[in-house]
Amino acid sequence: MFSRGVILAPVEKNSDLKFLPGQWLDTYTPISPKAGGFTITSAPSSLSQPNPYIELAIQRTSNPPAKYLHLPQPQLLNTLLQIRVGGSFTYPPTPPRNFKRVVFVAGGVGVNPLMSMLSHIKTLKESGEGDVEVRFLYSVKEQRRWDEILFFERIKSTMAELGMRGGFKLFLTPGKVGSDQSSDGSNPDGVDVARRRLTHGDLHEALGPVAERKEVLCYVCGVPRMTDEYVKVAKEAEGMMKQNVFCESWW
Repeated sequence: MFSRGVILAPVEKNSDLKFLPGQWLDTYTPISPKAGGFTITSAPSSLSQPNPYIELAIQRTSNPPAKYLHLPQPQLLNTLLQIRVGGSFTYPPTPPRNFKRVVFVAGGVGVNPLMSMLSHIKTLKESGEGDVEVRFLYSVKEQRRWDEILFFERIKSTMAELGMRGGFKLFLTPGKVGSDQSSDGSNPDGVDVARRRLTHGDLHEALGPVAERKEVLCYVCGVPRMTDEYVKVAKEAEGMMKQNVFCESWW
């Protein structure tokens, strides 16, 4: 489904609004008394900018708040919205724990909260507050163009800036075939691409050496069936600590 990026700015720049990577916003729009829940895709540092903001990715659905946020841009500019932060699928986890590697497993729009987490890791590294190894496995239906894959370019550039270009692997399931895309292997942008489904072996490889898995965190987000399957694989992987596997399901 088509997703649209929406930028929200606090009415007061010195607002005490805060969020953790991976959380969502309950968003109240003028056309519905019910809130729409939309995942934040920016890092918390976005609220510390000279012009603070929060970025959301809004799927086009029949949900009234989502329909409202897909109105033409001129109709949305400077609209006042009521929001509330929620969600416990966050990075880093609570309570704090020692870790050296983070593995993200995204299925389709399940990439949204993981984008916020990855952006936060980049922010921490830039400020000298943390340096963690990252592996990003992203399974999505094949599209005609790379820019039709949600957050593809941003993940690619962020992983490159983290010095982990080889850590981003894209799995394209059958869909629209694009003539401008390469065959299995490395595409021109340096991302490992496979036109097949993500496998258990792919996750085991991303988790790293068995002896080092006690210090690995794994975040899985996608449709319920995919999420349940890969959470089970991660928790049962030799050397993994079950409490270091986190998940959220998307429909």
